[in-house]
Amino acid sequence: MIPSINKRYLDARLLLAQVDAGRVRRDMDNWARSQYGECKRCTHCKNLRGVFHFEESSNSDDGLFPLCRQCVAKMETAHAKNYQRYFPNTMEQ
Repeated sequence: MIPSINKRYLDARLLLAQVDAGRVRRDMDNWARSQYGECKRCTHCKNLRGVFHFEESSNSDDGLFPLCRQCVAKMETAHAKNYQRYFPNTMEQ
């Protein structure tokens, strides 16, 4: 009987956490819209950002790259570090 009570308790906590996360996401989105005006959601970090956080792209419908500049920079750094790990003598430090 105790495992079912614990499972119900954990299910309730998980549900509350999801509701709180949704509320936080909604509040963050409202703040971004009030600060930036026109916004777009980054497909990598899922944050709503102003359109000036995105590079222009001729391949998309809205004319903007789907990833924000911050995510692009993080990916470039991660790829460079990964490459340097396997080929340490080929890149400048």
